Amino acid sequence: MEKESRHMDLKKITILSATSGLLLGGLLTYLYPEGQWWIGLISSVLLISVSIFLLLLSVKFLGGEKTTLALTLTAFLSRLLVGVLLMMLLPEIGYDTDQQNAGYLFQDAYARDTAAWKLAASEDSVFTVFNAEFFEDQYGGLSFLSAITYRFLSPDAHRPSLVLILSSFVFAVGVSFFHAALTMRWNSKMAKIVAWLLVLYPEGIFYTVSQMREPFVIGVAMVLFWCVVQWFERSKRTYVYRFALSSVLFMLLISWRTGMGVLLILGGWFWIEYIIQIDDQQKRRKLWFVFIAMLVLGFISMGIITGKWLRVSIWWDMREMMVNSGLVAFFLEDAPELIQWGFITVYGIFQVVLPAAVIDTAAPFWKGITIMRSAGWYLLLPLLLYGLYAVWRQKDRSEKLVMLWFIIISWGWIVFSSLRAGGDMWDNPRYRTVFLPFFMILVVMIWKLRDHWLWRVASIEGFALLVFTQWYLSRHQFFSWHLPMAQMIGVILAFSAIIIGTGVYHELKERRRSKLLIQN
Repeated sequence: MEKESRHMDLKKITILSATSGLLLGGLLTYLYPEGQWWIGLISSVLLISVSIFLLLLSVKFLGGEKTTLALTLTAFLSRLLVGVLLMMLLPEIGYDTDQQNAGYLFQDAYARDTAAWKLAASEDSVFTVFNAEFFEDQYGGLSFLSAITYRFLSPDAHRPSLVLILSSFVFAVGVSFFHAALTMRWNSKMAKIVAWLLVLYPEGIFYTVSQMREPFVIGVAMVLFWCVVQWFERSKRTYVYRFALSSVLFMLLISWRTGMGVLLILGGWFWIEYIIQIDDQQKRRKLWFVFIAMLVLGFISMGIITGKWLRVSIWWDMREMMVNSGLVAFFLEDAPELIQWGFITVYGIFQVVLPAAVIDTAAPFWKGITIMRSAGWYLLLPLLLYGLYAVWRQKDRSEKLVMLWFIIISWGWIVFSSLRAGGDMWDNPRYRTVFLPFFMILVVMIWKLRDHWLWRVASIEGFALLVFTQWYLSRHQFFSWHLPMAQMIGVILAFSAIIIGTGVYHELKERRRSKLLIQN
């Protein structure tokens, strides 16, 4: 009877997947006609059908919750449909560049995907992407996947939408595992909030609706997140080992440098969860010592392996920022190098700058996109800043340790992303987007611990935005007067001192009141 039920479920999933694939594949072929229509139809229907089939199977495997299903399908369909619409509309509403005329949001995606198509259309081996001469992809994994897709499913024409189907699928399957893991580790309410925030976050959408590495890396990172949680549940261990090994290999193939950051935060979290469950205090101390020693050795090893590349990359990106940004060059031209690096790193943390996004005279499409990206980050940033304090208010010891690890590594990654990208408004946010699942977990955990300090942090941010708005208004000649930079920073620091000072006074007053109540 159970076998018959499983057979019926599989039959329903197959029919639903095939029907959905036919409808969406037909729509995709109609909206984005390239080459011979029947090849485009078959390839689109096949990829979409298989993707939906596997997504539905993953939801069933994870317990079949309606929320998981809704999140998974929303993540897949939104990325696919928004991505296809952008490919169609960019040539009309974007800038007159080769990249945007071809329907790509990013130059990197355009160069890499075009090169993958040329390779697929040639007689060369697809393994050419792993040669040093293949400059469009420093890792080779995504170009390899794209070239195989084009060679076997789209031999007559370049159809970027096929790679978009794959990226949407990997991200969506990650969402299904992520939601299930959150439910197991915390509770269904928190899982629902965190997962929906992740799926709908503006910058998360922006970087996962194109032929980029991010949807693949984020999707696989969420599967690995599930592996950590499931391992401690002591069930499905066979699946955990298989999923973990295949996910790590795939992620390192797509981007091993970014993958190392993801493995660091997940590996550390796994070790912390393991230590928490140990009852023997002496053994726990030994494990903490091993944990710290492994971290130190790991950082030293990574420094040796990537140190030279990292120094050259950081120097190059910093120089590019100095050359391309008149604002940065004006203020830092004669400053010591250490000051330059510090300023640009902090500047990058606040990218995309909201006043600049609002006032900038860009094309309407790009202005709207930039405002949404910036607004999302500026809502997130006060919570992440406040979290550095709020984590110490967490009373549950195990939750405090997990939260502390997440926030330390997340902020380390944010600073590293800014430093590595020279404060750039494109690559810098793109690098930090990889940690979105952990950011969203932190946001919900921090929100539960909120007190008056959160609103004080938010008010400082709001005031700083107003001060910088007057500078950007004058820069775009809406009016001539503006405060000099030194005075702007002084005003912001003075306002911050007042807000923090009144906050400290409030804390002391509350403590005195508590003591009086205890005494009485």
